[in-house]
Amino acid sequence: MKKRSILTAALLATVSALFAQKSVLNATEPDSCSLKPSKYEVLTNPFSYNWFASVGGGVLIYFGDHDKQMDFKDRLSPALDLAVGKWFTPSIGVRLVYSGLQIKGLTKNDSHSTGEIYTDAHDGSHNLYNQKFNFFNVHGDVLFNLMNLFAGYNEQRFYSVSPYVGVGWGRVWQSAQRDEPTFNLGLYNNFRLSSCLDLSLDAHAMLVKDDFDGELGGTQEEGSFSATIGLTFKFPNRSWKKSASVNPNLKYTETQMNDIREKLNAMALENEKLNALSSKSQAVETQKLQEARIDTLHMNTVSPVIVIFPIGKASLSQDMRVNLGFFAQQLKDTKCKSIFVITGYADNITGSQQFNEQLSRKRAQAVYECLTTEFVVSASQLKLAYKGGVGNMFYNNPALSRAAITKAE
Repeated sequence: MKKRSILTAALLATVSALFAQKSVLNATEPDSCSLKPSKYEVLTNPFSYNWFASVGGGVLIYFGDHDKQMDFKDRLSPALDLAVGKWFTPSIGVRLVYSGLQIKGLTKNDSHSTGEIYTDAHDGSHNLYNQKFNFFNVHGDVLFNLMNLFAGYNEQRFYSVSPYVGVGWGRVWQSAQRDEPTFNLGLYNNFRLSSCLDLSLDAHAMLVKDDFDGELGGTQEEGSFSATIGLTFKFPNRSWKKSASVNPNLKYTETQMNDIREKLNAMALENEKLNALSSKSQAVETQKLQEARIDTLHMNTVSPVIVIFPIGKASLSQDMRVNLGFFAQQLKDTKCKSIFVITGYADNITGSQQFNEQLSRKRAQAVYECLTTEFVVSASQLKLAYKGGVGNMFYNNPALSRAAITKAE
């Protein structure tokens, strides 16, 4: 009955943890479905992320049939913990643990007896023998990080505590060998030493059947309690990214597109001014200023163009092709000879780094092929570049980073 109650409580805690990690809708912008990130909301990272391993040593005490007859200090024995695990979210993780070493107690039926009579029995008995045997307990646990669950994820947090519950298998090595299921629960405490290393304190209770120590005492269950201190190493790829979400169907007005073009144009002008000021001679400086005026005229006449792509794709929509058609016609009408760089981008909120690099290159290539094939722009006036996954470039909106931008070099 006790086991069922504990398992039920653990299940309820798991459900609460899953529902706690939500985001809050920003209702101040009805035309966008932009989500206001919650301190509890993070992206679930790939399987290779947020693994850890720990080792610890300490003391263990076994609760058997003759506890009242034996001094507390005589019942203490060494304990060892070895574990490897993974956090699936900042609040929920699992681990596989090897724990054990030795158990000390008293026996009256020679089970695991050392052959020495325990003369200090509290009831004056002289028929109890010292008991000592080696054992191990391999168990799988589910951990719940209370700090991240109730206070939100914080990579710099110094202390965190994680209750856990699990099941496993225990074995006694010596004769009167036992193999029995175990029920485990405890508190896993961590103190941050660095980004990759924690000081850990594990308080662990194991519950087994009455005959685990080789002696039946009339109770249904026995168990042990251990406290170990050690180190936890967090493998690389140990961070969590804050999530953000936008409506992929969000459309932008021509005014917004023009604002972006003007910003790009201003950036290009500023770049040319800096290049001109860095000239080492008056003659070269004068020449560069003249070239800058010509290029500025070209850039004012032939505006930069931004092409927006659907999330995860490199296909051009018809309205984006129209923008490229206007750009190509401006090149021909002004007889502009400047070199234009087509730079592909992807937002870094979705997809892996490798995927985003490939996607941004494909987006730049799609614009290049449209300009050279469909609108017959000279390939000598175009260059290709790509930046992979980037942060929000315009209006703090990831959708505007799924783009290819063409502007004068």
